[in-house]
Amino acid sequence: MRPGTASPGVLRTTWLTLFSHYRRHPGQLAMLLLGLWVASALWSGVQAINASARDSYARAETLFSASLDSVTRRDNQPLSLVTYLSLRRAGEPVSPLVEGDLTLSDGTSLRVIGIDPLTLPGESGLARQQSDAASLRDWILPPHRARIAPENADAARADSRLPPLEADPSLPPGTLVTDIGVAQRLLGVETLSRLVVAPEQSLALPPTLVRQSAAALASPGQLTDSFHLNLTAMGLLALIVGLFIVHAALGLALEQRLGMLRTLRALGVPGHTLIIAMALELLLIGLLGAVLGIVSGVVLARLLLPDVAASLDALYDTDVASHLSLPWYYWLGGLAVTLGGLFSAGFGMLWRAARLDILALGKAQAWRARLHRQLRLQAGAGTVLLGVALWLGWRLDHQPNPQELALGFAMVAALLLGASLWLPPLLAGSLGLLSRRLRSHPRLQWALADLQLQLPRLQLPMMALLLALSANLGVGSMVGGFRLTFLDWLDQRLLADMYVRPRKPSTPMWPRGSKARTRSRHCWRHAMPRRRDLMPRDRLPGAHWRCSASRRPR
Repeated sequence: MRPGTASPGVLRTTWLTLFSHYRRHPGQLAMLLLGLWVASALWSGVQAINASARDSYARAETLFSASLDSVTRRDNQPLSLVTYLSLRRAGEPVSPLVEGDLTLSDGTSLRVIGIDPLTLPGESGLARQQSDAASLRDWILPPHRARIAPENADAARADSRLPPLEADPSLPPGTLVTDIGVAQRLLGVETLSRLVVAPEQSLALPPTLVRQSAAALASPGQLTDSFHLNLTAMGLLALIVGLFIVHAALGLALEQRLGMLRTLRALGVPGHTLIIAMALELLLIGLLGAVLGIVSGVVLARLLLPDVAASLDALYDTDVASHLSLPWYYWLGGLAVTLGGLFSAGFGMLWRAARLDILALGKAQAWRARLHRQLRLQAGAGTVLLGVALWLGWRLDHQPNPQELALGFAMVAALLLGASLWLPPLLAGSLGLLSRRLRSHPRLQWALADLQLQLPRLQLPMMALLLALSANLGVGSMVGGFRLTFLDWLDQRLLADMYVRPRKPSTPMWPRGSKARTRSRHCWRHAMPRRRDLMPRDRLPGAHWRCSASRRPR
């Protein structure tokens, strides 16, 4: 064996000796695992929700409605079959479409889409699925066929109104696609919702119809990008705060094992063997914390996903599956992020243990002597991050960018990290200044010197506390400001000078020349003389009216 190398037995003994520290201090091991567990659980839970939602968006965008232009009436009324037939006879390559909501026998709501596979443009995924003769025959001939999202297949098969069903993983949740005649029968309509046409086809439309380009429609993923970016930012913040806790626990464990490290080096254990043993210790703790965190994150995501799906449906009218759909790279990504964060937090510990002299390992003054250089490096890194934050702020103010939200988050992250890195140097400078001013007070100077000695152990928890408080205050102020702004907007939109409401909805309209109509117009003319055009003059409903000033309707 070459000098300076160690056998596997020496490595094993060294690792067991180092890990025995946690048998005497189980609280430190619990803090390490708890920090990793919570950070990994929150990050993994957020990423699980985002991955499932993006899978639903991708399935929604594969529908023909996301890649084909639409033809509708200018007054937004349903299209008649006569209009469609006249366009087809004129040679226009349009295809009919029927859409509507259907409530199943168990209360589940489905979005029913009826198509004509014979005229549907070939660019559609559904058209390609019906390209063979057997599928086309089953689709258009009784008892017909219907495709449904796998999440709703069991509930739909229990409804006798539906034709035979085929589960289609490419469909978004809550969607059923069938022949247009079956869809009209299920929805109880005889009209068409709209017509679809390939984007490259040209149309000669009558004045009553309008063509809407698919490129002008925002996809579900584009509408919800800001929502998921906020979730990711909060998960990343939780991960960073948890890693700060881990870093503080690792630093405390290293401080308490200085004597053990000095003894092992004095007994002949090579420095690189000691570092390898400490890295294996970090790897074992990281794997355990990552596995616990990922499993807990998946459980947390399953509990929160229905509420998140309901919020997305209410805000953006997008359907998200209520069960998780996690790709294989989710598990590897969660494990890599947790282990990468752990080793980034423990890199300082490994670096300091490898650089210190053997005889200085047990001396607190050796750590203190290197603290000043570390504080200078932190101040330099904090200055760079603050400069990046200022540059991003200037760019957002002077150069509009489509990725303004992501750049805004990057600016806030740089600002928070820069301020947290500047906190220990400012504390050290303040303590040094007070110590020089209090030379005539030995007891106070002694207390300040003790605080300076404890600063390496306290700087990480204080930086984590700074980040947590800043995020809490920032989010609270943002949410409060949005709530107040929204309430003010509601007050301005819903508060009018005069409200007229009928006593009964079935009350006929006022005939021209009636006294009630004349009186109402007189009241309106005096209430808002410059905004009379906001209320239709020819169709003021209700024979019983009420004129009130500056009162919100109930």
